[in-house]
Amino acid sequence: MSRSDQVMFAEGTEPRALPPPPFTLELTSHNVSGPPWDVANNLLKFLAGKPAFGTKVRVSKFSVKSFVFGDDFSHCLVKIRIYHMPDSYVVEFQRRSGSAITFNNLYKSWLGAVPEPLPPSVAWPPLLPQDLMPVIDMLAIPSSQAEACACLASLVCCGEVDARALLSDGGTRSKLESMSESPDVVLSYPATAILKRC
Repeated sequence: MSRSDQVMFAEGTEPRALPPPPFTLELTSHNVSGPPWDVANNLLKFLAGKPAFGTKVRVSKFSVKSFVFGDDFSHCLVKIRIYHMPDSYVVEFQRRSGSAITFNNLYKSWLGAVPEPLPPSVAWPPLLPQDLMPVIDMLAIPSSQAEACACLASLVCCGEVDARALLSDGGTRSKLESMSESPDVVLSYPATAILKRC
């Protein structure tokens, strides 16, 4: 957090070019305009205003790694990189460990803090149920159910996943219906949110 008062990225410095395929960006990536050093320094200021600890800056890689807490004291380890694209720059958020909800909230908060209207996000095809199989499989693991259900609810409520397509599989629908009746609100709340979208 002490780094917020320092200019870590000097004017005129450039991030590395986006690697060629098969490299792919995370879904939590967004195109930005403006000088990349300003984008990076504003990102550091943004993190300084959060309960973020152990922030490590790699100027040569235009990357930042930080351990961030959410409002509910859940936490995640996040790595953020900026890449140079042919006509713009892209900021990529990666969740390395910890809460998917805290990570998602951090990413959305950053989008809202960017001082200028952003160009369209990196274009991604719509997510299909088969793309989500690792998360869907987690619904069957008791220790992972809450995180998986919250992740699916977030994707559905943001419009990145069609609830009807997700629930077209009877097994997935059955699991979510069972969770919606759970006395544990950590399961019932997100499961009900998904089912209401049908």
